[in-house]
Amino acid sequence: MTTLRHTAKWELPSIYLVLVVLSVFCQAPLIWPVVTALTPKAQLYLEVPREITLDNFVTAFQRGQSITLLVNSLIYAGGPPYWQLPSALWEGTPFRVLTSR
Repeated sequence: MTTLRHTAKWELPSIYLVLVVLSVFCQAPLIWPVVTALTPKAQLYLEVPREITLDNFVTAFQRGQSITLLVNSLIYAGGPPYWQLPSALWEGTPFRVLTSR
């Protein structure tokens, strides 16, 4: 027979509080560049922007090779699974034939 462990009333909310604080702490470096990119003037510290603008993105794409760099990144990050799939299927064929006899 199993016995249920008695937990204090403060134990579960305190665990959730710690998890929320930890998740905000871990997500802050991911949110910071997005918020900074949406502000009209770049800043080193994080604050809620008074006005949101997409001018920084327009400037980045008009100035240089942003589209080329973006396409290269997508090919580099997304390409290997598509290149490895035929190779993995081809390499698995002899083992499938040997085990089916």
